[in-house]
Amino acid sequence: MGIKALVAGAAVALAVVYVVIRVFGNGPFLGEPSPFAPSCVPAYGFSCGNVTFDKSTANLTLSLRNNATGWTSWAVAYVPQGAGYNAYGLPNVTFVMQGGGFAKGETKRLVLGSSMAAPVAPGTVSVGSVWVCYVTGGDIASTGRGLCRSNNPIDTVRYASVATVVAEAT
Repeated sequence: MGIKALVAGAAVALAVVYVVIRVFGNGPFLGEPSPFAPSCVPAYGFSCGNVTFDKSTANLTLSLRNNATGWTSWAVAYVPQGAGYNAYGLPNVTFVMQGGGFAKGETKRLVLGSSMAAPVAPGTVSVGSVWVCYVTGGDIASTGRGLCRSNNPIDTVRYASVATVVAEAT
């Protein structure tokens, strides 16, 4: 089973749990707080949490800890559920360059565009995955839709889905 299938399966499972809570649980009524807790399911080698979905900016914010290999340069993208993939199996979204490296054991606070037009209605749910492209020597020189390039021709650009996120706008 590929990473893409695992990420999609996790996203669907989280969405189903959310719907069950809303339909069969004590769902929120006008003015009541939601029983929904945002979630972040990390891929192997990562941990994540502190997920928020800001209704005024439509941005997702989360903490991501790299427990795997350190990177010298990297870019990140939020891939909403239903987004397309290119011929290489990579998400057809634009990766956003991040300043500096990401050391093993380091935690970063990420602010990611959800691809929804801001503002969003309170209670709007976003389900998707967080992808990175990175190099372990050299720098990411440019990014594009589903593509990252290194400034060092012998340094291989690697891609990974590092987390699945479900969040409700507040």
